[in-house]
Amino acid sequence: MKWARSTASARDKPRVPAGVVPPMHPTLVDAVPLGPNWLHEIKWDGYRVGAYLQDGKVRVLTRNLHDWTKEFPTIVQAMSQLKATNAMIDGEAFVADVGGMSHFNLLQRALGRSGDRSRIMFAVFDLTMLNGEDLRDWPLAERRERLFDLLSTPHPEGIVFSEAIEGNPGDLLEQACAFGLEGVVSKRLDSPYRSGRREECEGQMHQERRVHRHRLRAWRQLWRAGQPSTGHG
Repeated sequence: MKWARSTASARDKPRVPAGVVPPMHPTLVDAVPLGPNWLHEIKWDGYRVGAYLQDGKVRVLTRNLHDWTKEFPTIVQAMSQLKATNAMIDGEAFVADVGGMSHFNLLQRALGRSGDRSRIMFAVFDLTMLNGEDLRDWPLAERRERLFDLLSTPHPEGIVFSEAIEGNPGDLLEQACAFGLEGVVSKRLDSPYRSGRREECEGQMHQERRVHRHRLRAWRQLWRAGQPSTGHG
């Protein structure tokens, strides 16, 4: 299997503040992994962000750990509605069109000088901290269950749970292309959360994979509003 590797110098690596969990990044591969231990999601076309709730105060950090809290007031409002003392949620900020498709250019427009930031929503797919408990060593399936429970009572407006894709994994690429998507994110249900790509460790390399279609120019996502689901089935 061909792996697309990337390198970064020490100068490019951001300084990690205390209490911050840098995101785990997918590794590019040439096929959707098969088997019952994999969960598959569509890649949202937006900004990867981490949202932090600490004693009623919310921070939103980009994948490069820049503080963009002021840029995402809807995410701040949604996080403040959670029934938790503290939490760290990994997800994607996005804007959807009238058909429910997320588009990066719509998000850029919303973040512009005269943009409507009330349209920005938060697609969430992982939970690494909750009420003082570090969940990073928990299996992904259990972290998603805790995230589902956190969003269910009540479900905050502006947050969408990133559901698993149903169907035959071998057909997912064709389905993604039929909908104008660029790829699929696949994660092992038993994997812990590890920041970065962790390419020096083979076990970590296989924990999250992203299938890439270079002929398509943009990530697009069919979005269904409503109550979240764990998507494990």
